[in-house]
Amino acid sequence: MIMTTLREKMKTDMQLMGLAASTQAVYIKKLEALHDHYGCSPAKLDDDALKQYLLSLKNRGLAPNTYNIHVYALRFFLYHPKRAAAPISITDNQSDL
Repeated sequence: MIMTTLREKMKTDMQLMGLAASTQAVYIKKLEALHDHYGCSPAKLDDDALKQYLLSLKNRGLAPNTYNIHVYALRFFLYHPKRAAAPISITDNQSDL
């Protein structure tokens, strides 16, 4: 139920930001993958858990663009209202030079 509530809030935020429906669907899917990986609400995860998750994605050998979509979805989730107690810095982006 928690993930459903977060999903609905995130969808509303994405609609308000004008994100395309396809982007919304992809971001939700990436947050669901994070939920499935840890078996708990993404809002309950700390900085170390998120870093470990991102590291596990890199170790899986994802294409850089696929990895970056995970990062962008996490950034959106973390930096919009009432997602986490405090913002968490997700800066690991393969396209940054």
